[in-house]
Amino acid sequence: MTQKTICRDCGAAGTVEVDGLAAKTFSFPERPFPWRCPACHEKYRIAREDAETRRMRREREQRINQHIKESNIPDEYRISSPFVPSVANWLSAHFNANVLLHGDTGAGKSTSAGYCALQGLYRGFRIQWYSLSVLLDAWREARCSGNALDVPYLFRHLESLDLLILDECDKPINTESTRECMFRLLEDVANGSSHAKVWMLGNWYKNSIEDIFGNGAAARRRFDESFQCAEIERGGKIKKIRLYRGAL
Repeated sequence: MTQKTICRDCGAAGTVEVDGLAAKTFSFPERPFPWRCPACHEKYRIAREDAETRRMRREREQRINQHIKESNIPDEYRISSPFVPSVANWLSAHFNANVLLHGDTGAGKSTSAGYCALQGLYRGFRIQWYSLSVLLDAWREARCSGNALDVPYLFRHLESLDLLILDECDKPINTESTRECMFRLLEDVANGSSHAKVWMLGNWYKNSIEDIFGNGAAARRRFDESFQCAEIERGGKIKKIRLYRGAL
């Protein structure tokens, strides 16, 4: 049956088809049938879609901000424009690769990696940033916790990431246990048991591979086989290197 009504937004008169129960319910003038004319309905639909889009955008921004916070990228490296574009472009081109990047202090390693990491977080990738010393502190804490599951849990966490960035990989390691940690991480990346891609950044010195990974020959071979190894030259130029030939 047909029920006379008015648009709830603009007050224009109209009619709607309703069943008997609805007609009885909305038969009083003070309770008109909840109806919108076509023009108001279209405005209402657009407004709802806009509100939903804004809500989804806010939720996405909140998630990204939380992921940025959890990524541990230092504040000074959370940059929206790279300071050394050539280095940032090279890292972006190798975003889905394992990377060893060598360069002097100020060459643009960390700032470029921070820029690329932010772009990856905006795209939904899971990324975490560690300085070498912080990672090794976490390793020592896991080993000394008394819980046999803490070490496997640490590696499962690291290797489940999309990208693990290790900065300041230019400090000598003087204990066999910490060399064990680094070589295990390298081995898992090289044999494919780790999901994470790993970027190792540092002002590497002569024989630093031996100091950090212990078994220098085995580590160099794995780097050459499974990593994009490069050096930042003067002016930001990127030069690929082979570690087994003694580049570092």
